[in-house]
Amino acid sequence: MKITILGAGTDASNLPGIENRFPPGYFVELGTENILFECSEGVRFRLEQMGQDYTAIKHLAISHSHPDHYVLVPFYQSIHNNLNWSGRYDEPHLLNIYAPKNITREFWDMWRMHHPNFPEGLKTPKLNFITMPSECRVGDAKLSGFSVYHGKGLVPAVAYRLEAGGKVFAYSGDSGICDGVIEAARNADVFICETSAGIDDEKSGTVYGHLNPRQAGEVAKSAGAKQIVFVHYTGLDSDEAMIEDCKVSGFTGKVVVGKDFQVFEI
Repeated sequence: MKITILGAGTDASNLPGIENRFPPGYFVELGTENILFECSEGVRFRLEQMGQDYTAIKHLAISHSHPDHYVLVPFYQSIHNNLNWSGRYDEPHLLNIYAPKNITREFWDMWRMHHPNFPEGLKTPKLNFITMPSECRVGDAKLSGFSVYHGKGLVPAVAYRLEAGGKVFAYSGDSGICDGVIEAARNADVFICETSAGIDDEKSGTVYGHLNPRQAGEVAKSAGAKQIVFVHYTGLDSDEAMIEDCKVSGFTGKVVVGKDFQVFEI
């Protein structure tokens, strides 16, 4: 299993004194199958940068509907136009989309707002929505979703767990402190975890639904994860300070502050 961080950042860029990072995106290679986690702004360009054909994506897992994670309409349209203009329009193409219920139920309403001239969608790719949380097979791997607390509990949100070849990759999505994110990360070899809350922000973990580094460490410790990788952080705290704050939790595994295009193999 090979995991590439396509974006370790947020929806804001060019902040004074802070290195730019792309919005959330994670690409997992499983031999014959690949999964893209999150469909954020410009994710197709980042896939191209790492040598991947974004039109070949067959599995897309989205954590929740906030716009820094979910820009599916332009991604769908871009795949269609690429296939059309490159002479591949008649080739069968299926895109499986794993997402919370508000996305799987309401995507076509949003699509028709943009394209009332194509109310039934485009000829290709065909979209197959799978509502999460649930369990399903992706080739020889098992993909599981877990409900997590985010957006003051008003936003359906999912953390993901991917098991293949005896190894476990977990991704928190956007989450506060809750049972779902702990279960997703249970004994994970690599746990990619959002840390949008600053070191001094103790409330977001239970009020809004974002973790600070110490709280993320507590989740990883409770889950028995081997390694935690921080993503979706603002950069307002230094890498060193985030790592030290995580250690306060008592987590003794490896702590990494994730960077764009960083690769993990398990």
